[in-house]
Amino acid sequence: MRIRQAIARIVLLASAACLMGQASPNPQTDVSTSITPHNGNQTLELPKLAGPEFPPISPPIAQPEIPSVFIGCWKGNPQKFDSVVSSFGGATVGSPGEIIFCYREHAIEVPEAQISFDVGDWIKNVALHLGLGLTTATIDTQGIESKVYEETPTQIHARTFVPLDVTERLLFLVPIRSRQQLIDEELATSLGRDLLMVQARQAIAIGGMRSVRMWHAEFHRVDGSDHP
Repeated sequence: MRIRQAIARIVLLASAACLMGQASPNPQTDVSTSITPHNGNQTLELPKLAGPEFPPISPPIAQPEIPSVFIGCWKGNPQKFDSVVSSFGGATVGSPGEIIFCYREHAIEVPEAQISFDVGDWIKNVALHLGLGLTTATIDTQGIESKVYEETPTQIHARTFVPLDVTERLLFLVPIRSRQQLIDEELATSLGRDLLMVQARQAIAIGGMRSVRMWHAEFHRVDGSDHP
């Protein structure tokens, strides 16, 4: 039993490294945006990071009034993380995939969010487990929730709370399941009728180890008929 517990502990630490990513050489690095909205309104910025976790934030707006320029559904694909700030060294496994944001009059919906893994990611996944297993993570899209914290006529500062079903496969056979929450903080800026620039960062904490991973992408307007 003690041997199994010790192996499980090693797998937990390794899987945390998988999800956390490589520590940045400069933990003060941030991705605060200074994108200028297309109509010259006041520019919002993401709060500065002081380490591998989000800074405190004011309560969300109870009933946001989503600016008309955002209304509708938008699709983008970051494809990769720009940088990572982590409290635990390790190689980043997985990348942000296709995301759809649907802006309604008083809410933001996220009907689709993907995690992308290529062959190299799976190889790193097993290597970080010392060859004793691997970690898989799937997004529970039904449980995704977004909250708006700031808005101008051309910018929205929001956070999306993403539930993850994480499975550690000890020795590739014994599943150890857990529920984790990833928080994705986005600053969406309108650059025209059919174009948004989203600059964002993801925070996750596993086993006391924390990480913030930055990404950005252009989002284009799509037909919202499939996302009522």
